[in-house]
Amino acid sequence: MQSFAVEVLHLDGSVVLTLEGELDINGVPTLTDVLRSIIARYDPGQVTLDCTRLTFMDAAGLGALVKYLHHRDDVDDDKPTLRGVGRAVMRLLRVTGTNALFDVEELAAVVRHGEPFDIEDA
Repeated sequence: MQSFAVEVLHLDGSVVLTLEGELDINGVPTLTDVLRSIIARYDPGQVTLDCTRLTFMDAAGLGALVKYLHHRDDVDDDKPTLRGVGRAVMRLLRVTGTNALFDVEELAAVVRHGEPFDIEDA
């Protein structure tokens, strides 16, 4: 079982949460604790969730993100950004229709010989 961790980087007027590992039922409490700590401080549009190191997310993990948004129904149309979303997580977002709740930036890397590299390096 791979663990889950969240790294928090406070910037001037925004926050980046770097998600790492497997976001499943075991990782939800960690994510929930972090999201609770930022709810009062940042509007959803000021929040970026960096998913480039996220290897897996199931319905429980997605549910934690959606629950965070429901706590923020006082904010107009601002959406948090999901950056570096991989294929499997993107599929989960699309199948559930929750991709519309976020500004989604898909992972733009391709794989060569089992290692990701930037297209610019090709």
